[in-house]
Amino acid sequence: DRTIQKAISEGKPVPADTIRKASTAYERRLLQLRGEMIGRTEAMTAIHAGQHEAVMQAVDSGQIVETDVRRVWRTASDARVRDTHRSLNADTAGLKEPFVTSSGARMLYPGDTSQGAPASEAIGCRCTVETRIDYLASVGPADTPQATPSPAPAPVVATPQKPSYKDAALPKNVAEAHEYIRANGIATGADLTGMSISNIAPSLNAAHEVVERFSLQPLDFMGPITRAASGFRVSAPKNANAALFRGDRPDGTRFSAFHMPTKFGDKKDASRGAAYGEFQSPRYAAERDSIIQQRKASSLKVSAEAEAAAQAVETGRFGWSVSSLAGERTRAVTTYHEFGHVLHLVDRRISKEIDAFLATHRPRENGWQFALSKYAGANDKEYVAEAFAIYMSAPVREHARIHPALLEIFRRFDNEYVG
Repeated sequence: DRTIQKAISEGKPVPADTIRKASTAYERRLLQLRGEMIGRTEAMTAIHAGQHEAVMQAVDSGQIVETDVRRVWRTASDARVRDTHRSLNADTAGLKEPFVTSSGARMLYPGDTSQGAPASEAIGCRCTVETRIDYLASVGPADTPQATPSPAPAPVVATPQKPSYKDAALPKNVAEAHEYIRANGIATGADLTGMSISNIAPSLNAAHEVVERFSLQPLDFMGPITRAASGFRVSAPKNANAALFRGDRPDGTRFSAFHMPTKFGDKKDASRGAAYGEFQSPRYAAERDSIIQQRKASSLKVSAEAEAAAQAVETGRFGWSVSSLAGERTRAVTTYHEFGHVLHLVDRRISKEIDAFLATHRPRENGWQFALSKYAGANDKEYVAEAFAIYMSAPVREHARIHPALLEIFRRFDNEYVG
């Protein structure tokens, strides 16, 4: 209030009548704010509850199958989002499976307190939940009309096999890099102009390896995301070594891209990052051990298997991320990490298996991130990507750091794995 500020600056007492009026006005504003907050919170919670109940009823009536439903948490993506909800953005859950915030609170949808979430997680929440229903998942051969017998096929003329990632010649310039990406099914489009191809080549080979071993379909683009095809506009993430982008074009088709910033080919930048990662490793390991003990003393869980896996991690092998301790292979291991996102978020065959694993085993709730890296604890997406980076880059003996059920999925889809 200006009257009070003036009295303070002049060093004079504020009249009692002025104090009473100011207090009354302040009280009215607080009451109005409280009323608006309660109304907004209750209205949004009712909307989310109604949407959730509508899908539940559709399942109960047999219109859709529960296992075909996946729900995606979406934040408002601004500075006002709660820290505990920010890490939930793009996390997925089954129809009856609660989302788990970084504080451990469980919520079926924004504003939900039925799972024990405190009011601090629900009041004023502006998040939403996107419900996805895979209507084709339950369609089997009996639902498909029989194909009309086709005439005898023409003789097949053998075509030369393209080189495996193990013996393919690595590109030496931009033109060769673009051809390498297209010819080996990594992406249908690319633009690496101005980047150091000699430094990027091992990362392209890592991408080639994952595509070949896991029979992946090509992405739509590889390179700085700002150069991607028209119709898909997005700002490049700051300070990201790489990122997987997914989105919808104006025509409704899906778009996926492997974002490589121009600095991705900077060998000095990669070396500095690797050196810093090794320097910080002991601190992250000590922090992890402290958190494990704190969780064991609280209601939060760390399974005996996860704790044993974390304790078995060799000295200097736990850091901010798997790639931060990869030395000269930092960029290649970063590529493995991003293709872990491809397996989880793009490839329909493997993503369903991984989503089911996350819903059933809840690895981060049971402490399995402590066997991988600090970054693996950020959310389920990063846990999967970090686990895949270990699977692809670490010696087989270190595969024990990966949750056994997730490791089994990786092995089952890996064309090179021999049990």
